[in-house]
Amino acid sequence: MRISRKIKYLFTGDLEAPVVRNPFFQGKEKHLLKCQILRITASCTVVPRTMYSVNPEDKKEIDLTAEWKFPSFEFLGKIDNWVHHPQAILKNGRLTHLKPEIPEGQADVDEEKLIKEIEAKDPFEERLKPLSGDKCN
Repeated sequence: MRISRKIKYLFTGDLEAPVVRNPFFQGKEKHLLKCQILRITASCTVVPRTMYSVNPEDKKEIDLTAEWKFPSFEFLGKIDNWVHHPQAILKNGRLTHLKPEIPEGQADVDEEKLIKEIEAKDPFEERLKPLSGDKCN
Protein backbone atom coordinates (compact mmCIF):
# COMPACT_ATOMS: atom_id res chain seq x y z
CA MET A 1 0.00 0.00 0.00
CA ARG A 2 2.83 2.43 0.85
CA ILE A 3 4.59 1.89 -2.47
CA SER A 4 1.34 2.15 -4.45
CA ARG A 5 1.08 5.79 -3.33
CA LYS A 6 4.35 6.58 -5.13
CA ILE A 7 3.65 4.77 -8.41
CA LYS A 8 2.11 6.20 -11.57
CA TYR A 9 1.16 3.30 -13.77
CA LEU A 10 -0.87 2.71 -16.93
CA PHE A 11 -2.66 -0.60 -16.44
CA THR A 12 -2.37 -3.09 -19.30
CA GLY A 13 -5.47 -5.12 -18.46
CA ASP A 14 -3.44 -8.27 -17.83
CA LEU A 15 -3.89 -8.83 -14.10
CA GLU A 16 -0.99 -11.31 -14.01
CA ALA A 17 1.49 -8.85 -15.59
CA PRO A 18 4.42 -7.75 -13.44
CA VAL A 19 4.58 -4.09 -12.39
CA VAL A 20 7.95 -2.85 -13.60
CA ARG A 21 8.38 0.52 -11.90
CA ASN A 22 10.68 2.48 -9.65
CA PRO A 23 10.17 2.26 -6.70
CA PHE A 24 9.98 -1.52 -6.86
CA PHE A 25 6.48 -2.93 -6.39
CA GLN A 26 6.49 -6.49 -5.11
CA GLY A 27 3.37 -7.80 -6.77
CA LYS A 28 1.46 -8.11 -9.97
CA GLU A 29 -0.91 -5.72 -11.67
CA LYS A 30 -3.86 -7.21 -9.77
CA HIS A 31 -2.23 -6.29 -6.44
CA LEU A 32 -1.54 -2.71 -7.52
CA LEU A 33 -5.11 -2.39 -8.82
CA LYS A 34 -6.48 -3.54 -5.46
CA CYS A 35 -4.32 -0.99 -3.63
CA GLN A 36 -5.52 1.81 -5.90
CA ILE A 37 -9.19 0.81 -5.53
CA LEU A 38 -8.85 0.74 -1.73
CA ARG A 39 -7.20 4.19 -1.71
CA ILE A 40 -9.89 5.68 -3.96
CA THR A 41 -12.70 4.14 -1.91
CA ALA A 42 -11.22 5.38 1.38
CA SER A 43 -10.89 8.93 0.13
CA CYS A 44 -14.04 9.27 -2.00
CA THR A 45 -16.81 7.76 0.13
CA VAL A 46 -18.71 10.72 1.56
CA VAL A 47 -21.90 11.20 3.60
CA PRO A 48 -23.91 14.20 4.80
CA ARG A 49 -22.37 15.80 7.91
CA THR A 50 -25.44 15.15 10.08
CA MET A 51 -25.68 11.41 9.36
CA TYR A 52 -22.95 10.30 11.80
CA SER A 53 -21.34 11.69 14.93
CA VAL A 54 -17.96 10.99 16.51
CA ASN A 55 -18.18 8.76 19.57
CA PRO A 56 -17.20 10.94 22.57
CA GLU A 57 -15.56 7.99 24.39
CA ASP A 58 -13.43 6.83 21.45
CA LYS A 59 -12.62 9.53 18.86
CA LYS A 60 -11.69 6.81 16.32
CA GLU A 61 -15.27 5.46 16.28
CA ILE A 62 -18.42 6.98 14.78
CA ASP A 63 -22.08 6.39 15.58
CA LEU A 64 -25.16 6.72 13.40
CA THR A 65 -27.16 9.75 14.47
CA ALA A 66 -30.41 8.74 16.19
CA GLU A 67 -33.54 9.59 14.20
CA TRP A 68 -31.56 10.90 11.24
CA LYS A 69 -33.65 12.47 8.48
CA PHE A 70 -32.53 13.06 4.93
CA PRO A 71 -31.44 16.72 4.63
CA SER A 72 -32.79 19.32 2.23
CA PHE A 73 -31.40 19.96 -1.23
CA GLU A 74 -29.98 23.32 -0.11
CA PHE A 75 -28.11 21.62 2.75
CA LEU A 76 -26.64 18.99 0.41
CA GLY A 77 -25.60 21.66 -2.09
CA LYS A 78 -22.88 23.04 0.20
CA ILE A 79 -19.48 21.34 0.36
CA ASP A 80 -19.15 22.10 4.10
CA ASN A 81 -22.05 19.72 4.77
CA TRP A 82 -20.26 16.64 3.39
CA VAL A 83 -17.69 14.54 5.31
CA HIS A 84 -15.43 11.56 4.58
CA HIS A 85 -17.04 8.44 6.02
CA PRO A 86 -14.33 5.72 6.13
CA GLN A 87 -11.33 5.88 8.38
CA ALA A 88 -8.25 7.24 6.62
CA ILE A 89 -5.48 4.82 5.66
CA LEU A 90 -2.38 5.31 7.81
CA LYS A 91 1.13 5.74 6.40
CA ASN A 92 1.80 2.09 7.30
CA GLY A 93 -0.88 1.08 4.77
CA ARG A 94 -3.34 -0.15 7.41
CA LEU A 95 -6.29 1.24 9.36
CA THR A 96 -4.68 0.37 12.70
CA HIS A 97 -1.17 0.30 14.09
CA LEU A 98 0.56 -3.02 14.57
CA LYS A 99 1.19 -4.11 18.13
CA PRO A 100 4.87 -3.39 18.86
CA GLU A 101 7.21 -6.34 19.11
CA ILE A 102 9.13 -6.39 22.37
CA PRO A 103 12.50 -8.17 21.99
CA GLU A 104 13.04 -11.18 24.22
CA GLY A 105 15.03 -10.38 27.33
CA GLN A 106 13.71 -6.81 27.53
CA ALA A 107 10.78 -7.29 29.88
CA ASP A 108 11.27 -3.81 31.37
CA VAL A 109 10.10 -2.08 28.13
CA ASP A 110 6.83 -0.20 28.58
CA GLU A 111 4.41 -1.34 25.84
CA GLU A 112 2.13 1.68 26.35
CA LYS A 113 5.07 4.01 25.71
CA LEU A 114 5.98 2.15 22.51
CA ILE A 115 2.39 2.37 21.27
CA LYS A 116 2.30 6.13 21.92
CA GLU A 117 5.59 6.58 20.03
CA ILE A 118 4.21 4.66 17.03
CA GLU A 119 0.99 6.72 17.05
CA ALA A 120 2.99 9.95 17.29
CA LYS A 121 4.96 9.02 14.14
CA ASP A 122 1.82 7.97 12.23
CA PRO A 123 -1.20 9.70 13.84
CA PHE A 124 -4.82 8.86 13.13
CA GLU A 125 -6.72 11.46 11.11
CA GLU A 126 -9.87 12.86 12.62
CA ARG A 127 -13.04 10.99 11.74
CA LEU A 128 -15.77 12.68 9.70
CA LYS A 129 -13.32 15.15 8.19
CA PRO A 130 -15.11 17.80 6.07
CA LEU A 131 -14.53 17.87 2.32
CA SER A 132 -13.88 21.59 2.45
CA GLY A 133 -10.54 20.85 4.17
CA ASP A 134 -9.24 18.62 1.36
CA LYS A 135 -6.20 19.71 -0.63
CA CYS A 136 -6.61 20.00 -4.39
CA ASN A 137 -3.46 19.26 -6.35
